Amino acid sequence: LEATESMLMVGPERYSNYDGYASTFSFKGNHVDTIPRDRLGRRETQVVALDAIRFWDAEEQFTRRAIDREITKAFCAFSSGDRDAPPCLQVASGRWGCGAFGGDPALKA
Repeated sequence: LEATESMLMVGPERYSNYDGYASTFSFKGNHVDTIPRDRLGRRETQVVALDAIRFWDAEEQFTRRAIDREITKAFCAFSSGDRDAPPCLQVASGRWGCGAFGGDPALKA
């Protein structure tokens, strides 16, 4: 994705229970999704996907350029551009850009 792009998935449905992350990820059985559906039959959920910069040099993420890019990316991802859209009620970032991408959790908080 480009620096000002993100991806919005409307109506995703959960099918499995799980545990762990990355190499510890494991399937824990089927999940029955009880989230209500909208008038088009989609689940009343939205998932926004946004990429992060991979920091090979940990100090690079503290530069003005890197911080501006990540703030711009987050703003674009969480701004619908639709003034009539309902407000976002919950955001779970999953420590976006940390872990495999080498981001600093305190900086990304």
